[in-house]
Amino acid sequence: MLKTRLIPLLCLLILSLPFANAQTDHNNLEIDFGQVSPGEIVKKTLNLERKIKNIIVTCECVDAFLKDSQETETSIVEIQFDSTGYEGQVNQDIMFMDEAEELITVKVSAFVK
Repeated sequence: MLKTRLIPLLCLLILSLPFANAQTDHNNLEIDFGQVSPGEIVKKTLNLERKIKNIIVTCECVDAFLKDSQETETSIVEIQFDSTGYEGQVNQDIMFMDEAEELITVKVSAFVK
């Protein structure tokens, strides 16, 4: 009886091995605002499962604001993109440094039409 239960479990384990490395990279994230109008300011909220201590933006068109979080191990961050003065595809980065000194990069993109 144990043998009949063990065989399907082993098959499942063997079949899942090729997907073992297909996990989400939590240090490289993406936010796509999609298509936005010129002069529009759009926002999205990002929940990170770590405490953020520093934020670095690469352009004046993007900004990130830490919101108060009740949980001690998470950070709630509001990401904002201002399309004023931009046209076409826009790609920018926001970098966060957590308490463990790990760098997290968020790639922000939008298409200004």
